[in-house]
Amino acid sequence: MKRPFSIFIIRHAVDGALLAMRRAPQSGSTLIVLTTGSPDLVALLGATPSRLSPTLADFLTETGTSRLPVITNGAQKVSILFPHSAAATGTPQAELLDRLRTHADPWEQISLVLPYERLEVDLPPLGPDDQVTCFWEVRDLVTETKVQRFNYLTERIEHERPRFEGLRFYTRESGNLQLLEDRKDLIESTAGLQPSMLIQL
Repeated sequence: MKRPFSIFIIRHAVDGALLAMRRAPQSGSTLIVLTTGSPDLVALLGATPSRLSPTLADFLTETGTSRLPVITNGAQKVSILFPHSAAATGTPQAELLDRLRTHADPWEQISLVLPYERLEVDLPPLGPDDQVTCFWEVRDLVTETKVQRFNYLTERIEHERPRFEGLRFYTRESGNLQLLEDRKDLIESTAGLQPSMLIQL
């Protein structure tokens, strides 16, 4: 059976994992796969990774899930799969992620956190049951190079027809967010996007 993915496309891996955890079922088990990251970054999520944590390639050839870092929050159980070396981070992940669909697993949901700059090598073939959402930290600079990556994603979505949830703006800032709200509104107006709520991490 091919498993659908919930795909989070974002510039910052830890932010993507935190957003994926928010959207994970509050009871049951979820696997979050990062194609960039490090043990230090994963530790920020509240997990305890080790040198023995498998890469995606290792994981697909193994049985059992005991070596994955796990975050437990009440009835919610989230396992994290991440590249724990520079070599693993540099490896194209699209084919491996596609193979993950048919990998025997105990999870009710599989979420992928993919960076914009690696979409061409990490984004797996998409299907109508996949859900894709883009996220942008509202304080990050929007450049021509980044717009080109959006164009690539648009072509894939139009051709492969997953469920596309659009672009969502978020911030790590706290307190009075009016200036950031104004910045979000300006970006949405300039780009012709539908108005949305600013997500606070």
